[in-house]
Amino acid sequence: MKNIAKMQVSYSYKDYLQWDEKHRYELIEGVPYLLASPSVLHQRVVGNIYFSLKNSIKECSVFISPLDVLLVENNESAMDSKNVVQPDVFVVCDESKIKEKYCIGAPDIIVEVVSPSTASKDAIEKFNLYEKFKVKEYWMVRPEEKTVTVFRLENDRYGRPDVYDENGEIILLIENVKIKVKDIFE
Repeated sequence: MKNIAKMQVSYSYKDYLQWDEKHRYELIEGVPYLLASPSVLHQRVVGNIYFSLKNSIKECSVFISPLDVLLVENNESAMDSKNVVQPDVFVVCDESKIKEKYCIGAPDIIVEVVSPSTASKDAIEKFNLYEKFKVKEYWMVRPEEKTVTVFRLENDRYGRPDVYDENGEIILLIENVKIKVKDIFE
């Protein structure tokens, strides 16, 4: 995989499926990103978020990484998708997007637990990607700071974010569900 970037300019899901299964990758606009193994703190926070959402949301499905999310352009097939991500946690309300091995189309909520090694990618590349594909809510969770930054789609763009600390309560756009931030970081 080291020299793949030199051989082609852009990759698709079809290419992605051929890569070494020992490593996890994401594709953003055709560019591959190797995913590092998460820390214990990261996994604890991901688990807490998953269970908070799973126990609160009744009409939608909640998923946890690793599960591929294919974000496709208008007439693009799944195999031609240049955008394949594995969000830490995501919520899908349209069950037709859920296939046997992946989700195709934008989830309603995507949660990324930010680590020092992913902060730039989460704040720039993924932010732009999720906005482009109209993910309704994008959460950036920072375990070390114990904060959650929530971006919500307004007129096809992310508006000013809401930032929550341990004393906050996030009200989701779907089902008016309330999540206590302290539960995420316990």
